[in-house]
Amino acid sequence: MITKLEWKGMTDAAVGYKYSIFDVFTPTTPAKETFVERGNVQDLLVDAFKTPGKQIIVYGHSGSGKSTLIERKLFELYEKHITTACMRGMTFESVLLDAFDQLDLYYESLMKQSSVVSANAELRSQWATIAAAKSKAHELQNSRLLPPQLTAQSLARFLGEVKACWVLEDFHKLEEPEKIRLAQAMKMFMDMARHYPELKAVAVGAVATAREVVQYDQEMRGRVSEIEVPLMTDAELKEIIRIGASKLNIEFSKGASASIVLFSNGLASTCHQLCLNACIAHGIESERGDGDRRLSDESFKRSITMYAESASDSIRQRFEKATKVKRRSKFNTYEVVLRHLSKFGPDGTTIGELTRSISEDGDDCDINNLGRYIALLQQQERGGVLSFNADSGKYFVSDPFVMSYMQAYFESRSNRQGDLGDTFVLDNERFARFITDRVLKSILEQNDTATSMTALHL
Repeated sequence: MITKLEWKGMTDAAVGYKYSIFDVFTPTTPAKETFVERGNVQDLLVDAFKTPGKQIIVYGHSGSGKSTLIERKLFELYEKHITTACMRGMTFESVLLDAFDQLDLYYESLMKQSSVVSANAELRSQWATIAAAKSKAHELQNSRLLPPQLTAQSLARFLGEVKACWVLEDFHKLEEPEKIRLAQAMKMFMDMARHYPELKAVAVGAVATAREVVQYDQEMRGRVSEIEVPLMTDAELKEIIRIGASKLNIEFSKGASASIVLFSNGLASTCHQLCLNACIAHGIESERGDGDRRLSDESFKRSITMYAESASDSIRQRFEKATKVKRRSKFNTYEVVLRHLSKFGPDGTTIGELTRSISEDGDDCDINNLGRYIALLQQQERGGVLSFNADSGKYFVSDPFVMSYMQAYFESRSNRQGDLGDTFVLDNERFARFITDRVLKSILEQNDTATSMTALHL
């Protein structure tokens, strides 16, 4: 458990502190040095935190900045919080036990303070009972059996006593029976808010998380704040790059900066990774150092190649997960949908335009049920390769690198002789070459745009 004071010590740069590129660009951990304000969504989150009894569900695409936003606001509003990272296979009991284990670290410290002990001897006695029950639970090593003292109600009380917040990361990874029980636990938190106004449980998960929680317990409707963290705007991604460059005393070329935004496709984590790769490719390690501090188009090109090479296997797995069929069939509707969708570029298309494109080409597929296949391709079970833009009404490939893989795959396969239904695997070298060509095209387009804009201002 990290206190607000410890957070401040971690984030405030002391005089003479030397930033490392790994402090500034953090693709796998919440951003501290390059935090970007998120406007209305963070206002909604703050309002929910401040409303007594209101429990919170935060959802959005992986890499959109959910954890960064939540951590930032927690440390501004709460003295302490605990986080349980939900994983596939975890039971409701194991989630509860994890929360009690984390509380243990705080209560052990608290009970050593004589003023607290004398003021609340009953609390000390009750926590001693909880500690003994925890030890027994670990000895049993049974994920489905907990001592009767370890209940959601007890957890809520002890969290409330220390004014702590409980964050449930990746709620969507739990099996449905466990989600139902956790939804009921959140309702318990609501009911106990009359005694502990600051008591909060925050469920963080994928796009469908909010709908699932409310469906599991209809009494929660209206008593839960459902907050979607959208993909980052181009302006927000540019702000990450600007803040990071300022702290590291570097400069990105206009072509590189614009291309990073383009390839990030609204994902903060991808933006951080590409910036980090560019720094590594240019030989920059910190805010100090001799030599050229301007990251060129070539540095960005190398950063993309690094990303593609390191992620090629996971990208291929997402594609194969999306297009896998359970039994042999004369056509694969998932493949047909993705092949046509990849032709429309990063902005995607509407279901009407997609249907028209497939019909014109005469491809065999289950064309009368395209909506169902598109919905499935947005789910994690199918790799979550598609997303929906409610403003434009268009479906698009959620990751630009998955989009590039699809384009390379279908282009390479179409050049082969024989039946397209034959097994075909796109090798890493061909994928990297395709990515490199697309990067060069992107940089040229961005530089041409920048030149045109300059000419207009002259």
